[in-house]
Amino acid sequence: MSGLDRISPCTTRSTARSLLRFVIRRARPDESETLLRIQREAAVAAFAHIFPPDRYPFPDDGVRADWQNALADPEIEIYVAEIDGEPAASVAVGHGFLRNLYVLPQHQGTGRLDAA
Repeated sequence: MSGLDRISPCTTRSTARSLLRFVIRRARPDESETLLRIQREAAVAAFAHIFPPDRYPFPDDGVRADWQNALADPEIEIYVAEIDGEPAASVAVGHGFLRNLYVLPQHQGTGRLDAA
């Protein structure tokens, strides 16, 4: 296990000058739905012009199974970034490489996750 099981929360300032509570924590074994939601929203927003959702539905079942397998793999570390207690991003590392990094569209380009 790494030393990042729980990173102390910090307070950051967003561009709107409001204080936000920012936490990076290890994903829990029961969070496949949370990780699926983050990935789906980020991927659909990024690739809708290539894979229109009405023609290419997001593969929820397969992605959910992938997250469940990753959460059960002791060689994979998965972290969730939260802003004000709500999941905003996820990252997974394991087997010698960065596996993925997803940020919810509403947090992309805001600077809110720069501290990560």
